[in-house]
Amino acid sequence: MKKMVALWLTVVLTLAVSGPTAVFADDAVETQQISLEEAVETQQVAASGEIADVAGEEAVTKLAETAESVSKISEGEAVVESAHVLPETESVSTLPGIEDDAKAETEPSEKIQTVPSDGIQTETDAEEEQPAEELEEAEEAAAEEILEQGAEPSVSYRTHVQRIGWQDPVSDGAMSGTQGQSKRLEAIEITVQGADDLGVRYMTHVQTYGWETAWRENGEMSGTSGQAKRLEAIRIELTGTDAQYFDIWYCVHAQHFGWLDWAKNGEEAGTAGYAYRLEGIKIKIMPKGGSAPAREGSQRSAFFSKSEGPSVNTDLSGIVYNTHVQTYGWQEYVGNGSMSGTSGESKRLEGIHIRLANQYYSGGVEYRTHVQSIGWQDWKRNGEMSGTSGQAKRLEGIEIRLTGEIGNIFDIYYQVHAQTYGWLDWAVNGQMAGTSGLAKRLEGIKIVLIPKGLAAPGPTNRPNVTPATAPAAAPAQTPVVAPSAPAAQTPAATPAAYTLIGNRNSRIFHKSTCESVAKMKEKNKVALSSREEAISLGYTPCHNCNP
Repeated sequence: MKKMVALWLTVVLTLAVSGPTAVFADDAVETQQISLEEAVETQQVAASGEIADVAGEEAVTKLAETAESVSKISEGEAVVESAHVLPETESVSTLPGIEDDAKAETEPSEKIQTVPSDGIQTETDAEEEQPAEELEEAEEAAAEEILEQGAEPSVSYRTHVQRIGWQDPVSDGAMSGTQGQSKRLEAIEITVQGADDLGVRYMTHVQTYGWETAWRENGEMSGTSGQAKRLEAIRIELTGTDAQYFDIWYCVHAQHFGWLDWAKNGEEAGTAGYAYRLEGIKIKIMPKGGSAPAREGSQRSAFFSKSEGPSVNTDLSGIVYNTHVQTYGWQEYVGNGSMSGTSGESKRLEGIHIRLANQYYSGGVEYRTHVQSIGWQDWKRNGEMSGTSGQAKRLEGIEIRLTGEIGNIFDIYYQVHAQTYGWLDWAVNGQMAGTSGLAKRLEGIKIVLIPKGLAAPGPTNRPNVTPATAPAAAPAQTPVVAPSAPAAQTPAATPAAYTLIGNRNSRIFHKSTCESVAKMKEKNKVALSSREEAISLGYTPCHNCNP
């Protein structure tokens, strides 16, 4: 009988504590805990034979009533009845009872009862619709969970190689193709695995044909087979809803260039216009927004176009730009105040690209140039070329402005190096920089973004020169010589507004009246605007005329 009592007590206590849901104040919880501890203690006493004088059925009934009294829910409010604390010698038969046994039974409820800190009970629907903010937070949490679980998908790819054919597939950054064997890639197939809704598409630039007219997807062949046509460049991007969580990075080994820098998410990788073959490729998928993989070679751009120049390298951010320079062609991109072009070499700028890289704000950049014999061109935007290429026409002036949100946060300043005048002052937000109506070439440019409200990067008084503002030409001076010697004339090539002339070969600069200038070959003369500019360009002052 004692064992039966102990068993029934366990069942009754389990049912009692699983009753209707309620949130109690701290003192009520403490009372509940005391009551449960006493009930358990009573159960142990019954099991040990210390209440042998109580009949089995009566003990079960009384203890069930005690367990029910631990958590009684009355109408309109949550109530915890004080448990009757038994002295050690009190009989189980004296435990209080419950008038309504039905209240102790567990019943399903469509409401969740709560007791706020002010003691007033409120009820909320358990299935109330979540606010939009909570849904957005849930989506962000889901995205974070995907990344935290390490569910990084895998990319697999294989290439068709000259005289080898299709190679075995490789994956996740391994090289497909060859290196050092001068063998062209002719085709490629790419697939991804490991994410619920993630695909891949890609397009190649093929010898003779140029860029393919349609994307290939998920294992389809891009390129050619059996036609001996080289791949020259490639674009790759992810598709599907999970594409928002990942970047796909890729770099290629190009003939004569070697390993180029990494491109990502549809950017061009390779070359165009050079007739150079791709020889190898590496592809990786990484979490969104991470840094590029380690660069494989020395190249800082992922793509080189003979007509457009190199692409922006992954190290740059903010405002970036490159220029087409007489004799040299397109230079690499620079950014944030670095000079593009030349200084002291008398080389004209012929074209320019300007764009924003890795920007944190929406918006873009617009610009237009004043071109020799053409005048002001139409506005170009976000990396389009302004100016000319292959026409030997100089840029003479430029205007640049920001658009959209970024234009409300930053001012864009730009400064040009103009023939005869050297570095002019800084222009800002659409002002003209350079010259107009003077037939003077631009030779270099610097562009920088400055947060609104901060000081300009330098003087802003004279960003441009026009016929109305051009300084009067200083009269040519004749050097003083012995009467018997013929008068040496100032070289015709010496700009009248300049008083300093540098020697391109010796790297020495002189006053324009120095007799060394008269002996200098015309092709070696470099006009310099000031002693400071000459020294900054690496010229040494003449010991005879002490400029």
